[in-house]
Amino acid sequence: MPENCNIEFDYTPLGPTEQQIRLLRVAPDQADDQRLLCEIAIFSLEDEPEYTALSYCWGQDESTDMVWFSDSEFFFLRPNVHAYLELMDEERDSRWIFIDAICINQHDLSERSRQVALMGTVYR
Repeated sequence: MPENCNIEFDYTPLGPTEQQIRLLRVAPDQADDQRLLCEIAIFSLEDEPEYTALSYCWGQDESTDMVWFSDSEFFFLRPNVHAYLELMDEERDSRWIFIDAICINQHDLSERSRQVALMGTVYR
């Protein structure tokens, strides 16, 4: 994980043996909040909702833009991913999305290894 990818987000652990993934979406009712509010949830790969898997380029840009998951939990993103989520918000598009940099707890090496093994299924 790049050093400039800061997290103030408490991940709910995935099952150690189950084929699970986290998906996120832009919260459908943002009101007039200036923050980009998102939801994140855990799904089994056997009965996940329809979702889009976004191939995320880590790039060299600093992680300076924030998405919020609650009043106190946020995640810093690079501008290109933040712009994509802002566009979804503007279009009121609340479909579920898989973005590896957010949906995988990059600080948990065991989880990251298990999730990498599922990438073929996730992107299919």
